[in-house]
Amino acid sequence: MVHLFQLANGRLVGSGLDLVEGLAYDWITGNLYWVNSRLNTMEVSRRDGSRRMVLLNNNISQPRGLSIDPFKGARWLFWTDWGENPHIERVLTGSHYLLHPHSLSIFEDNVYWTDRQLNRVFSAHKFRGDSETVVSHLVSQPLSIHVHHPVLQQFFSSLVKPTHVPPIPVLTSAS
Repeated sequence: MVHLFQLANGRLVGSGLDLVEGLAYDWITGNLYWVNSRLNTMEVSRRDGSRRMVLLNNNISQPRGLSIDPFKGARWLFWTDWGENPHIERVLTGSHYLLHPHSLSIFEDNVYWTDRQLNRVFSAHKFRGDSETVVSHLVSQPLSIHVHHPVLQQFFSSLVKPTHVPPIPVLTSAS
């Protein structure tokens, strides 16, 4: 069994964590992203845990779900925040469908999320935030959602044996 994120001691990041509730891996850049809902932060590191840095620690109150669209032309990071003003950052700020957004996933041009209080799964266009749709209302307290499709996990041989370690690319709002 291959443990992509495991170091010799089994840990990538062993300090400065409290309640990590969202985790996303960008297999193209080799970055690992996470949100911490007690520290109200979003952080990133290389897949081996090195080059760790805080990306966001302002205007974030209770981050939970985290998903990345790493493909060229997109490279967007999405996350849920179910604090005082629940929202999905980068796409659906202020949506009337949000009470307790919990988890999210991306596929093609859509972002999908669960709302634990509304007991529903929703979707919307990931760039425009329109076409909000109830995908399912037949779930009780949905906690997690993942889209699995071969196109989402394309194999890139350059990630298996990198010839060099480039600087850590960071997603910005200007991307």
